[in-house]
Amino acid sequence: MEWLIRYGGNAEDIPGYDCKLSDRQPGAKNYIIGSAFIIYGLFAEFIYMLDLTVMLKKKHRRLSCYKIMIVLGIYDMAAISLNSLLTGYFWIKGANFCTNPTLMFVAGTAALGLWCGACMNCFVLVINRLLDVWNKSIMQTLFMDERTYFVLLIPLAYSLYFCFFTSPLLFNSDATAWFFFTFAPEHNHEMVRKGSMQANYEVIT
Repeated sequence: MEWLIRYGGNAEDIPGYDCKLSDRQPGAKNYIIGSAFIIYGLFAEFIYMLDLTVMLKKKHRRLSCYKIMIVLGIYDMAAISLNSLLTGYFWIKGANFCTNPTLMFVAGTAALGLWCGACMNCFVLVINRLLDVWNKSIMQTLFMDERTYFVLLIPLAYSLYFCFFTSPLLFNSDATAWFFFTFAPEHNHEMVRKGSMQANYEVIT
């Protein structure tokens, strides 16, 4: 996202993201898969809204684990709007980077940031639950009352780092997924994303 801001809000002005040699034609369209993504996304968002309605009740949100899960739910709902609803739309339109450069760039940075932020929130939740069993004193020191929200600034900073300072994911209907590569003619496809690889490693471990 930092690149997009630096180059005036036009993704094609960013070096390595121009579409000068592209015919800008849509790729493979799949109405069935696209519709399935959208239907699943709407269902998941509805379930999340029900869950959050319960968790937001005062008797629940006073507990640190519920505070973390509420924030995690917000991350997930935002992510679902991109990885299910918007992805379904891209499937139906046969979208690729060069058909929607700036939209794709913004959506890709947001999707990556939300994914990494959600993963770090899960990590915080694991620590919270382990400390609740293992050491109540440390648990209270880190998570008592409003301190939980200060701890949750760590996943927020982590999310913003990936959103602003790493390369975005880009959807391609022909390749049937999100990639770090534009698939535009003469663009380099040998792109190693150390930050994203590190995030994936942290999730696995």
